[in-house]
Amino acid sequence: MVECPFCGSEVTEDLVTYGGTCPKCFAEIPGDEAPTDPGAEVRAAQERKDRRGRTLRMAFAFSLLLALVSCTGVTALGVVLWPKPEVAEMLDFDNLDVPLPDLVGAPSGELGGATAPSSGPKPRPSGPKPPSSVGGTPSVNPVTSVPVAEPTSGTGTRPRPQPGAATGPADPTQGGTTSTRPGGLDDLTIGGPAVRRDSNTVLSDPDAIRMMIGERLREQIPGLQVCYDRRLKVDSTLKGRWLLTFNVQPSGKVSGATANGLDRKDATLEQCLTHHVETNWVFGKINVTQPVRRTITFRN
Repeated sequence: MVECPFCGSEVTEDLVTYGGTCPKCFAEIPGDEAPTDPGAEVRAAQERKDRRGRTLRMAFAFSLLLALVSCTGVTALGVVLWPKPEVAEMLDFDNLDVPLPDLVGAPSGELGGATAPSSGPKPRPSGPKPPSSVGGTPSVNPVTSVPVAEPTSGTGTRPRPQPGAATGPADPTQGGTTSTRPGGLDDLTIGGPAVRRDSNTVLSDPDAIRMMIGERLREQIPGLQVCYDRRLKVDSTLKGRWLLTFNVQPSGKVSGATANGLDRKDATLEQCLTHHVETNWVFGKINVTQPVRRTITFRN
């Protein structure tokens, strides 16, 4: 008889040799020649497989995190180093000595479509007709009040215009002078350097850009009268100042137009103004985007 290795009680030799449960202390005697566990190798293989899967998942997560950090860094570097589109300083024509027209609403009769009654034909003068000027006697131009020489006979030579003299009436809305040159180009002068109006010329001088924009504003602001007259048909008391801001793109087109009422608000008028400016206004080509603002006054 042999003893139990746990409680010391006597057990059979087969129990000690092959293993089993002690009848006294119920302990599990391993046995000297007990067979090995057949599932140990399977469990070890599964553990190795699980460990490999965890390693692969960690490697994939680390690679994804590294790629995300790299993309973020490249994007931030591109934002910092990428050249931003150059934009000039705001050109405020309210602070510049460039006269621009105010817009006056049409009379109520014109807004309603009424026409003034005809006064009838004028009576012919009963007095004698004043004598016409004789040959060689200068007559007076009623527009310019300048004596104009008339030819003494039908066969006389026609006087030639002086070099540099204007061939037509002056435009009171133009602040500068316009001289036509060969090739269809105009030189616009508004109290500053000559601005050559050519669709293929890109202006870069700030003074030339300011003069060009001022000239185009003088030409295009009267077109806003359509929006104002349309609103006067609905609200005859509408008047005040509206701050108009927009950007002149290098191509000459207008973008980002806004109209904000300074004295009162009118959403319909403001929407019409911004739409008209962005779709109808055109400027010359410039090298950088130029923000512009101007206060438009409507009165009736």
